[in-house]
Amino acid sequence: MKDKVVEAIEEPTTSENKNYLIDKKVKVVSVPRNGGWLPEDHDGAFMFTGCYFETCLPIDSRRKQLVQILTRDEQKFFENELFLEAGDLSIYKKKDNFWHTFRVKIDKEGLALDLADPIDNLKWRVCNVAPRIASSWEQRYQSGAYIFAIKDEEVETEAKVAKANKRKDAYKFLGKIENSTEKMRNVLRVYGKDPGKSVKASVLYTKIDELIEDDKTLTKLLSVINDTHFEMKIFLQDAIKCGVIEKNETRYYLPGGDKIGGTRLEAMDFLKDPLNQDVYLRIKNQIELSN
Repeated sequence: MKDKVVEAIEEPTTSENKNYLIDKKVKVVSVPRNGGWLPEDHDGAFMFTGCYFETCLPIDSRRKQLVQILTRDEQKFFENELFLEAGDLSIYKKKDNFWHTFRVKIDKEGLALDLADPIDNLKWRVCNVAPRIASSWEQRYQSGAYIFAIKDEEVETEAKVAKANKRKDAYKFLGKIENSTEKMRNVLRVYGKDPGKSVKASVLYTKIDELIEDDKTLTKLLSVINDTHFEMKIFLQDAIKCGVIEKNETRYYLPGGDKIGGTRLEAMDFLKDPLNQDVYLRIKNQIELSN
């Protein structure tokens, strides 16, 4: 396992009275990974209830000593905050070294840290250099060694607001089309869940509602709703269904064999091209006659 790269700590140019506590809350949470031998909903899928992961200030393998996480001024500050003696937070202390017994325990529910609290702040600093913990949620998959990641609660709140806004936009769109069985069915068709022509409007509404409520499907649904090629995708599906456009693995073509595209996008561009409007109108007429 490769050690985390630890940056050299530069001495701040501020006064000794600087407050090194931060008005912020973070949480150390598990990194989700697929492929485990237990089902996702099993109590031990990640960690059994009652168990915990423990880490401490790691050793810098190059320097063969504890990783330095405090500048001199920060060390003095935290020693004062915790009513310790001068030098107690030094990584070089030979006897009764603070860092030899300072442990960070994390259970399956994660660990909430208030960076305005001096002990939580030190735990956060240890987690930032721990080899099994990613320093941010964005970095959680940068190493296969990471089993936890530090998540900023402010960032998490912003993400929740963004998700809520996406859901609101999706419901706003659903409200506009809920009286049209055809439009709701077309949304599901482009999404990839063709319900067929005989399905009732209430069923179609419920199916779209389920896609909105599920975080795993909401993003894809929004991409369908905002797709600039939406109408043309429906047109192409209808044309293929009634046989006026044929498709195989490598091309889209007319019944006579003329190729109109090697991909769906190429086929749609062909049909949108003003130079091919006679072909488009002929296909459109055949679709209407078929319906």
